Amino acid sequence: MRIFLLLAFLLTGAAQQTPSSPAAAEPCSDPGYSWQKLDYMFQRAKAPAKQDLLGTWIMTGFVMTGSFSGVGKDDIRSDCAGIKRNGKLEWALKFSATQDGHLAANSRKIGDSPQDSRISFERDGTLILQQDDEGDSMVVYRCRMREPKALVCVYSGAPGHGMEFRKREK
Repeated sequence: MRIFLLLAFLLTGAAQQTPSSPAAAEPCSDPGYSWQKLDYMFQRAKAPAKQDLLGTWIMTGFVMTGSFSGVGKDDIRSDCAGIKRNGKLEWALKFSATQDGHLAANSRKIGDSPQDSRISFERDGTLILQQDDEGDSMVVYRCRMREPKALVCVYSGAPGHGMEFRKREK
């Protein structure tokens, strides 16, 4: 009887340590990373505090579904050290405080010149990040923090595209 109770106790403890929701999964270690999981994380994430955004963030997760892009195949990439192309980080964002106390963002993406991104906040505190990708209009992302050093952003215009950024340690 004691062995049965000990075994039941150990199994219960192990079950409690296993992530039970997609929000607990890390994109860089989760082979099932998908639009559904990214959207799930975004829906459960919280509005970021401005002071928590300060610093450099690198893209560690990227999802663009085939239905979003129109090519029929999903493009899903992840890397804890930052998604890279030709050895260079694909996308880094640097948030800094301006002299008047506002928040500024500088974006560095492969293939684009560094640019200052327009940022604002929705009523609920969700960060709005506007990127000029040299198209007909600005690309708008809605971003929330799913944990202190993870920022999840989804494309504002239609479902199927988003990314996750990790705060880079100095």
